[in-house]
Amino acid sequence: FICVFYVMSFLLVGVV
Repeated sequence: FICVFYVMSFLLVGVV
């Protein structure tokens, strides 16, 4: 699902 991908991207940005 696109939502999952969006959430993963957001989490990755948060880590950085």
